Amino acid sequence: MTFDPDTANPGLVLSKDHTMVKRRSRFKQLPESAKRFSFHAAVLGEAGFAWGRHYWELDVDGMAGWIVGVASEMASRHDDVPLTPANGFWTVRLWNGKVHAADGARDSAGSLCCSEGRPDRLGLYLDYGEGQLSFYSASDMSHLYTFFHRFQEKLYPFALPLPSLETAEAEILKLFHLYL
Repeated sequence: MTFDPDTANPGLVLSKDHTMVKRRSRFKQLPESAKRFSFHAAVLGEAGFAWGRHYWELDVDGMAGWIVGVASEMASRHDDVPLTPANGFWTVRLWNGKVHAADGARDSAGSLCCSEGRPDRLGLYLDYGEGQLSFYSASDMSHLYTFFHRFQEKLYPFALPLPSLETAEAEILKLFHLYL
């Protein structure tokens, strides 16, 4: 599993093997593309899922913040929309040192997933047919949150590294695909 450079916001840089992403301090001039995120500094995975069960992990160790999950094929890549299921995004985020699900709750941060600790590696399990997307702390497989939805579009892994407070750049977020 790799990130799709054609979807990467110009404020992101991918590793040569497309498995790592981080924010850059300056935007890079890239060709315009309907696939590319122009508002959110995000990137999608190259492989989309429209059936089956899938599991992948993201190394988020030491990162100041992140938003990860899946995005539907038709989710907006060019507008300032909340990254919630109503807009085709099923995500969790590290916000103010705590993990929240962007479930559309009134609080803009979303529902608190866990009150203690911050995962250093996230596991995501998608069962497309059952309409389930679950998030785990991969180090001990403790459950963080599960979305239930009747998916009807192809879904792509989604990642948005947030900048640290000290710099405009974010630490590196790394993607791992594990086959079921």
